[in-house]
Amino acid sequence: MLTGFVHKPGLFYRVRNRLSGLALLPVLLLMALVALPVPAEAATPVCSPAAPPDENLRKSLQGLPPAMKTILRAVRSKRKALCALPDSSIAVDPLPVSVAAVPPAEPDPRDTVPDEVVALVPGNGANIDTIAGRNGLTVRARRRSALLGGFIVRFGINDGRTPAQVSRTLQADPATETVAPNHIYRLQGSVYEEARFAPKKIGMPVEGFGLSGKNVRIGIIDTAVDPDHPDLRGAIIDRFDALAGQKINNRRHGTAVAGLIAGRAMIHGVAPKAGLLIARAFDEPDKDSGHKASATSAQLLECLEWTVRKGAHIINMSFAGPRNALMTRALDTAAKKNILLIAAAGNNGPNAPAAWPAAEQSVLAVTAVDVNNRIYSKANTGPWVFVAAPGVDILVAAPEEGIDLVSGTSFAAPFVSGLAALMLEQNIKLTPRQFAVRITRSARDLGRPGRDEIFGVGLADLRKALNPR
Repeated sequence: MLTGFVHKPGLFYRVRNRLSGLALLPVLLLMALVALPVPAEAATPVCSPAAPPDENLRKSLQGLPPAMKTILRAVRSKRKALCALPDSSIAVDPLPVSVAAVPPAEPDPRDTVPDEVVALVPGNGANIDTIAGRNGLTVRARRRSALLGGFIVRFGINDGRTPAQVSRTLQADPATETVAPNHIYRLQGSVYEEARFAPKKIGMPVEGFGLSGKNVRIGIIDTAVDPDHPDLRGAIIDRFDALAGQKINNRRHGTAVAGLIAGRAMIHGVAPKAGLLIARAFDEPDKDSGHKASATSAQLLECLEWTVRKGAHIINMSFAGPRNALMTRALDTAAKKNILLIAAAGNNGPNAPAAWPAAEQSVLAVTAVDVNNRIYSKANTGPWVFVAAPGVDILVAAPEEGIDLVSGTSFAAPFVSGLAALMLEQNIKLTPRQFAVRITRSARDLGRPGRDEIFGVGLADLRKALNPR
């Protein structure tokens, strides 16, 4: 897990985890910060060269109860973390709370392939068939994973056991590492609305900065796209298909997302010269079918690994589903490579459980607002929501040189991915944490003052983020 990254726990959550069951935590914390006598040196600024050294901290802890000592050590750790930020004048941690404070809900059975699990098997893969045999499973697919190390294996269940039961059994097998059901994820946008309204403002102009996303690679894990659309001609560097051999029924969702990022004709994308790496994991049914586009975690892992291998600086994930242990591990590994991971917050409504991968610690979750900065009515909410962007009645590219009017957090995420591309063009060494801090400081606050569970840190402001001075 990337230390100190975008969903770094706030002080309250870290102290609570250390002192689970401590009912008087707020009182003790207040005493530790305000009422407890400390040496005179401790009054110096937090990030001053004269800030209290560890020796003074040790003296302050002498004679205190263990719980108070734990709180003071957490405060000290908090100070060190703040001093490590690019601008040490920031007074509070700007990053979202840890997703550890948002336990995943029990997945709906409809969100899991009913007769399959996925496992990471370390080594050269020679023992995969043996593992299957002793656990009463069949091997449906295997592939080497450079991202995770070892082999990703899809094991078939043929005896009526549930994926949860088999996952527990297989996890106990010493020859496997991470095991999870093969979860199903769905796209987070509707692209079949009729254009009944005038197109709304879809972003803030960035003219005058001389930025276009040049030399920045953005991975898009989605449906296929229309490579011949005027907005995408010349924008696509490479393509990958995790559904090889399966007919492409529809390219609407992927084309819309790609155009918002790099459109260069009918739709002006945020980063029109960014290079797109299109990874197809979803196939969107026709609008009359009544089905939603979906992909399994095994397919998403394959796409994620391909985008990392192809040198993506940013990966846009406009889909949502249950938490999956292998996805968590792969995303954490990608984040440690300084790849910026951006995901749609989800369209299951304000009372729905956390949506994944948006709620991962290594991912920035983007929610959607309309032209009047009102939250999208179907958007998920929670402490893991990081930032808002336009996502209601948005004009987007559609296949066959068309345009659509769309809504959903799927279409808010590309604005932030495009903004990230512009910022990386400014400074290709910009880290995900530095990006998160700049977005936090530049966002336009919405809703109640400060960061909240509806809008996160507020509406992403392109101009202020690109010109932080």
